[in-house]
Amino acid sequence: MKRLFFSALGVLLMATNIQAQKLTLEDIWKKGTYRQESVYGLRSMNDGEHYTTLDRGEKGMEVNKYSYATGEKIETIISESILREWASSEDASFQGYTFSENENMMLLWFDQEHIYRHSTVESYWVLDLKNKSARILKKDGKQRHATISPDGNKIAFIEGNNLYVQDYKTQAITALTTDGEWNKIINGFADWVYEEEFSFDKAFFWAPDGSRIAYYKTDESEVKEFNMQKFTGLYPEDYRYKYPKAGEDNSKVTIHVYDIASGKTHSPNLGEYEYIPRIKWTETSEFLAVMKMP
Repeated sequence: MKRLFFSALGVLLMATNIQAQKLTLEDIWKKGTYRQESVYGLRSMNDGEHYTTLDRGEKGMEVNKYSYATGEKIETIISESILREWASSEDASFQGYTFSENENMMLLWFDQEHIYRHSTVESYWVLDLKNKSARILKKDGKQRHATISPDGNKIAFIEGNNLYVQDYKTQAITALTTDGEWNKIINGFADWVYEEEFSFDKAFFWAPDGSRIAYYKTDESEVKEFNMQKFTGLYPEDYRYKYPKAGEDNSKVTIHVYDIASGKTHSPNLGEYEYIPRIKWTETSEFLAVMKMP
């Protein structure tokens, strides 16, 4: 009986406190007064003693460095205010980040748009942390999965249905594939089935020394289309994409390896298979491990 009385008293006090507190839209949406605490974009640094996180500061997004031992903030590596200064752009912003392997360079993405469960397209800033400079990866259009090579000399990315590599110093862009076409040929990213069932979208990978890129090529030409309406404006738009139902034809997936120096592409003979859920470079750039499913 006493326990019931104290429980009722606690609920009454809580209700009284809620009534006394004024609830505003600014608290909910702008200040984040009721937002849960969390950690975003946590990445361990090469020294094993520090990590970085994506934080929201008073003047916008920040990438901050923390100590594992103490949990204390060591420094702000990049913030939107710093980015605006480096890029000479008053409206520069970012939503996420990644480092090069030597942590001297960063890629920051912004204006991100979601496609399916994992896939997105976005624009990128390329940062040189030593020289304190920033530039846009490619000014026209949006890209996906921009990735700095292990040696820091090149940046690979997807645009449309093709795979490209940009030289970091000259900014010259080389097309690794040219046959990509919507709802027909995909290079370097997963189709709907692979993204949904195998939980990945990025489908190209730098060799450990940056000399090669292994990538998926997906031929979905014979896969039947599914259509649905998307409400993006006043009138709905008809969206069509390849969606194989049970018993229907799947995409034909092959693996290819592009050699950066020669510009040639090699297609290894993998024998018979139905799916390739994963590929991964070994510790050397001479061998690629491939997982096959019958």
